[in-house]
Amino acid sequence: MNFRVSPTALARAALASLTRAQNEIGLAREQVATGRRLNRPSDAPLDAAHASRLRTYKAQLGQYLRNLDEAEGRLRFASSAVQELSDIFIEARQIALRGADSATDQSERLTLATAVNQLLEGLIQRANTSWAGRYIFAGTADDAAPFEGRIGESGHIDSVLYHGNEGRVELEVGPQMRVQVNEPGTAVFTATATQPSLFDVLIELRDLLSNTEGLSESDQCRALSNHVGALKEAHERVVDAASRLGWRARQVEYTRTTVENLELTTTERLSALEDADYASAALKINAQQVALEAALTVSARLMKNNLLEYL
Repeated sequence: MNFRVSPTALARAALASLTRAQNEIGLAREQVATGRRLNRPSDAPLDAAHASRLRTYKAQLGQYLRNLDEAEGRLRFASSAVQELSDIFIEARQIALRGADSATDQSERLTLATAVNQLLEGLIQRANTSWAGRYIFAGTADDAAPFEGRIGESGHIDSVLYHGNEGRVELEVGPQMRVQVNEPGTAVFTATATQPSLFDVLIELRDLLSNTEGLSESDQCRALSNHVGALKEAHERVVDAASRLGWRARQVEYTRTTVENLELTTTERLSALEDADYASAALKINAQQVALEAALTVSARLMKNNLLEYL
């Protein structure tokens, strides 16, 4: 049985070859011009879907890095504030030791009491430290100053109220990774079941130096000497807070390294999917140009033969 290919079928095949070659050349030239292998989902549907997922993941990693920047800034600022608290209690302890010395007279102790009162005011000021408009020792109620000094009958601060809470401020800094970036006032300043507040420790030191209870000199010296232990415990509480902040800062540092590596890997995978291979595109253009020229030659011959048959 003989099959005869009609001139119309040959023409259609030639036209299809021409169209296909032109489309391939157009796509290859577009890749060279844009630098992208995937310019539309139809170019490679599976790769385009994978690239879309990678772009979403990369955007998430970018948010993690921004959160890490914020966490690093907040923790660094909080650590600096806590270091200033440490300096206050180191100085207060030195004052207490000097006041407990029997060679120190009462006029000198009154001068030292004034210095302690200044330390107390400085402590309240630092306890109300804010970062970017948020109070770092207020818990999650960080839109208002957490500590309020109350003036007593003596004309000096005799108590400090806390208006914050025990809330933890956390930031998401990595896949299934959150870090606390604050220290609530209850963890550093306020009284506990076994310890007075940091403010009360300084208030008591000031009052002992002022001798508000009218103690004998020997009793006053003994009370000041005993109070050194309370100052040491208060300082240790501050050091513990500094240690917690330092540990979180190291956690942020390690997490940043992990997230940056993930972002680099994701960028490389996305580039492998989306970026054009210029050498491959150039070869495709050359190959399709050859195919196009061949299709044009065939089409020209078909048209010539058809014209001869018509004549």
